[in-house]
Amino acid sequence: MPHELDLRRVPPTGGRTQVNVIWELIAEPIEGNRTRYTNKVTCHPTDVFMTFFAEHGQTFEQAAGGDHNSRETPLFAKSIARTSLAKAASR
Repeated sequence: MPHELDLRRVPPTGGRTQVNVIWELIAEPIEGNRTRYTNKVTCHPTDVFMTFFAEHGQTFEQAAGGDHNSRETPLFAKSIARTSLAKAASR
């Protein structure tokens, strides 16, 4: 079931604004003791968000670019792996 975060603050260059975020974390057993982990984030711009970026000369497409995801996803994956390995070692 999705966990909805309403009016989540995001720190763009040159200030702060708001965006609606739905963050889904899904863990599915696949085979043996393996699990497929899916992290899905869906963002919906607010009027405040759109005004902020227009005032800063950016389009929605520029503001919603994948730079953040390309930097954060590998770090998030490493964090999940560390936690999983630590829990497995403590059993």
